[in-house]
Parts: sequence; C-alpha cells; structure tokens
Amino acid sequence: MKFFLPDWDDRVDPGYDFLTDKMTLKRDPYRDDRYAHELFDDPLYDGVLVSRMALYRKGRKRDRVEQVGMKGYLRLPEQLELFGDCGAFGYIERRDPVFATEDVIDHYERLGFDYGVSVDHIILPEFEDQRTYRFDLTLRNAETFLAMHREGEFSFAPVGAAQGWDECTYVEAANALVEMGYTYIAIGGLARSNTRDITSVLTAVSRVTAGRAQVHVFGVARAKLLPLLIELGVTSADSAAPLRQAWLSAKDNYYTADGAYAAIRIPVAREGRGFSASLVGRSEASFQDLKQAEQDALAAVRAYAKRTLGIKETLKCINAYDAMLGARPYESDADRRGQLYRDLLRARPWDKCPCPVCRELGVEVAIFRGNNRNRRRGFHNLWVLRRRIERQRELAAAPG
Repeated sequence: MKFFLPDWDDRVDPGYDFLTDKMTLKRDPYRDDRYAHELFDDPLYDGVLVSRMALYRKGRKRDRVEQVGMKGYLRLPEQLELFGDCGAFGYIERRDPVFATEDVIDHYERLGFDYGVSVDHIILPEFEDQRTYRFDLTLRNAETFLAMHREGEFSFAPVGAAQGWDECTYVEAANALVEMGYTYIAIGGLARSNTRDITSVLTAVSRVTAGRAQVHVFGVARAKLLPLLIELGVTSADSAAPLRQAWLSAKDNYYTADGAYAAIRIPVAREGRGFSASLVGRSEASFQDLKQAEQDALAAVRAYAKRTLGIKETLKCINAYDAMLGARPYESDADRRGQLYRDLLRARPWDKCPCPVCRELGVEVAIFRGNNRNRRRGFHNLWVLRRRIERQRELAAAPG
C-alpha cells in the first residue's frame, strides 16, 4: 500500500537553535526551510496529496506553483508521486462544487500531477436533504472526467471519486465507476467516520473492486487502520494525522513502534503574552515568574536526558511551570498529565529511536514547544508510520 501525505506546507528551519530558540538569520521561510523529504534519506511517504482548494485563491504560493509546477514547488524527488484531488471539504457547504471538470483536468495536467481525481461532493449527515443530488452529481462528474481524459492526450492517470452515505451507496458508486471504465477509484467522505463504519464500507467495496480496479482511500491512513487497509489490498491511502497529532493530539504526540507518548508541554513564555487564548496568555503569573519556571522546566528535562537529574525532581520542575499556565479546555486533570509525562520519561523513547530527528535532537523532540520541535516530531511520526506499514506488509505476505 502506498502512503500519500497531504500538503500543508509543513517545513522546518534546518538551522534552528534549540537551546536559544532562535531562527536562522536572514531566512526565507519557503526557500530555506525544509520539507520532511528533504531532511530524511529514507522515504517517509510514497508521494504528496495536493488539493485543488489549496490553490483556489491567488497568492504567493499559487504564483510560485504556476511558475515551477507543483513538484517543483514541493521540491519532490523523482521517486515521489503527486496525487491531486479537489479538496471537497473546502466547499462542503455549497450546493455545487466550485470547480468545473475542464478546470480540474487543466490543473492536473499543467502542474504535473501523476494522478488526478474527478470532481466530487461529500455526503455528510448535516446535508442529508442533498445526499442523492450529491451522489448523482459525483458520478456524473466522474463520467465526464473520464470521457474528457480519453479524448485528450493527458499524462496524469484518471481516478474516479466515489462518495456515499452507507455501505450500499458506496458499493453502488464503486461499481458504477468500474463499469464506466475506471481502473483506479478513490473512496471519499470517510475521514470523520469511526473504525467500525470504515471497516464495513471498505470491506464491501473491496468485494466489488477486487481484480477490477485499484482503490485509494482519502484521510484514513491511521495507524490503527493499517492492518485492515493492507489486508483488503487497498492500493493507496492518505492522512495528515501522523504528522499533525504531534501538536494537535492531547496525548498521542510521539509515535513508537507499538504505541505513542504525550510530549512534555513547555510553551514559550513571551513578554506581552502573545495570543490571549494560549496557555501562556491565560496565565495570571508575572512574566518574570513564568520565564524562570519555563527555563527551570527545560533545564530539568535536559538534565534528566543526560541522567544527571532524577525523574521526581524533573517532574517537579515541569509541574511547577504547568501549574502557572492557563487552564486547558481539553484536559483539566493535572495528575493525568503528570502520569503521561512520567510514562514518557521512564521509557526514554528518544534514546531508542534511530530516526534522524531523534538522533540529532534527543529529548528536544519530545518537548511540545513551537513549530520547529513539533513539526520535527511529526516528521519522526511519519518515519515510524512508514515502518509500521512495512511491518504490516511483511505480516500480510507471510505464509499461513
């Protein structure tokens, strides 16, 4: 199974100073910062998924992409592929998609995509009154898309989009696409679904497509679903979750081969408090007290990593800063956070991981603090996910 990473302009400053938290001087964020595929020698993903909605509005990114193509903009090496879709979540509240088939085909071809998905419309419960309309529209667009692709001399492979609202409608859509002549179809609208519903839909669809068409699944390449996707013979899938959980998850920030740990939250104490909604911004402590507690927490974690400070003293410093911060809306139990941090410190996973990020940064990758740590931790998660995928492939191929 191929894994595609959705493009969210995830880059880091390669010269960032983690001890002083200083960026590289005279740095251009696009030119000088690096994507994950530029920092790792081993591939973390098979390609990048880029939605048409990402380039819907004019701006600096769109201008650069128009000049050098999408692969040039992403600085993708030759072995990585480019998968394009319309980004239907971006126009979900509209009755009709914002793109015409002609525009999308031109977009895929002109910008150098390897795969392009037909124009679809997501069907969710809040739009139940439109579900039949959206279902039929998605299939009509797919039929037009394939006909236009056959008439032209295009270099990208056409992928038919399938949307539905239950097992039966997804099977109906998948079968219709295969009957149209598609050899590659994409199942959309499942990213917000639970594991049970995803399993039901994909199992049913796989019976229709087996031996007839390849299948891509949007937004569900989660670690827990890998065995199912590989068992069903899914050709490709994508998900931003392994990357973005590094800073969006309440506890699964740092991946390991068998699970995940919470990163230790030591947010930057800024004078003026920065965003009023941030943990630092909501604190009632003085800036001087915050800054001192912040530095004490950082020093303690680093001393623990060097084995010059015990776990009890380290947690005391972490908790002292944590207690000064504003209340967290997602987690009010300080004891629970303390246990999560204790589990991480006892395991010392940064010492055991051979990925380039962990080898270079050590414990810094386990600290929840700003883009350059958090995204690097996300890159580490992608590295771990890649190896989980490889392990599942080996298990699936093993006899018996």
